[in-house]
Amino acid sequence: MIKTLRRKFIFIMMSMVSLLLITIFMTVIVATSSSIQEENINKLRQILQTGVVQDYYGNAVDARSRMNVIVVELYADGSYYVATNQFLLLDDNLLSDIVKQAAKSQSDSGELRQYDLRFLKRQTSNTLRIAFADTSMERSIIRSLALVCILICTMSLLAFFILSVFLAGWAVRPVENAWMRQKRFVAHASHELKTPLTVILSNAEMLHNSGLQPDSKAAERVDNILAEGIRMKKLIENMLSLAKSDYAKNALILSKVNLSDIILDSVLLYESAAYDDKKQLFYNVEEGIIVNGDADKLRQVIDILLDNALKYSKEGASITVSLTSQFSIHYRKEAKLVVRNEGEPIPKNELENIFIRFYRVDKARENHGGFGLGLSIAQEIIQSHKGRIWADSDSTGNVFSVTLPLASSYF
Repeated sequence: MIKTLRRKFIFIMMSMVSLLLITIFMTVIVATSSSIQEENINKLRQILQTGVVQDYYGNAVDARSRMNVIVVELYADGSYYVATNQFLLLDDNLLSDIVKQAAKSQSDSGELRQYDLRFLKRQTSNTLRIAFADTSMERSIIRSLALVCILICTMSLLAFFILSVFLAGWAVRPVENAWMRQKRFVAHASHELKTPLTVILSNAEMLHNSGLQPDSKAAERVDNILAEGIRMKKLIENMLSLAKSDYAKNALILSKVNLSDIILDSVLLYESAAYDDKKQLFYNVEEGIIVNGDADKLRQVIDILLDNALKYSKEGASITVSLTSQFSIHYRKEAKLVVRNEGEPIPKNELENIFIRFYRVDKARENHGGFGLGLSIAQEIIQSHKGRIWADSDSTGNVFSVTLPLASSYF
């Protein structure tokens, strides 16, 4: 949870900064491009009107010292005269095509992008005066500015990412400390409750076996104490299991284990329970699937999934367990365990919530005697083994899937 919180903090901060930097740099580029374009159009306008360009103070400046321009006088018969030409290597046929395209344009100004030229027209009494300006330098300036902005933006984002990592750790530290204190409390409380609960169960069993009349009130009360004591013992064991997985997650020592044998052993033990509940248990387990893991922990996962499948399936329902090897989306071989049961489907919007500790989909499921911890324990175990666990549902029932990397593709 803490890692997820850190990632969200960094993601939000980086998204905000990225959006801000992109907005700033895009504004700078667009504003600069518009400014240069407007300045060049004004220079062309001055050339058409006066033949010269004025500087900031209104003094005349030779147009050739400020930009590469061509000024032509186009006559009514289609002939033209080149008044100014700074494009010394410009072919006559190419210049003729340029003049014709500009003359045909309905607008008094525009761009000929295939020639990297901008033109401006002015009609006089006898001729059409057209001025052309080279835009290649203008575009080069904008490209250079864009590259500089991209470089600055990239370096800024990298620096802010490093800063965000430190800020995320600092901001989340109080939450992390509170979370760790809560974990320690749950672990210590669960451990401390085991001793008095063991005493209660021992005394209740002694009373139960002391010769009380089976139909008496005292016997009924002792049976209730035993039933609730056993239920509380399961809850404490689950809480301890979660607490241990929290503390041992980073120190988990994995070894090669035969997942096929683990699942077969668990399925064979649950066959009798399924038979007693008038349910059918089918399995298809591929042999020789080896994973890196803790055999006891993995056995606990399959036991949790089979126990839930039996609890939440209707009478006469079928329960199917399958284990196969496959290629993951990253082209690594992995083991896939699927447990399907026929029963009341879990709503689609609840499929992720069922892995939250103590979460119950509805009140009806509480009648099965669970505490909402089993799937949370299974998720903790699978995640510590670098695997995934998820749930799906359809009109016929629910499907729980687990994937684990195979031993050969783990390292």
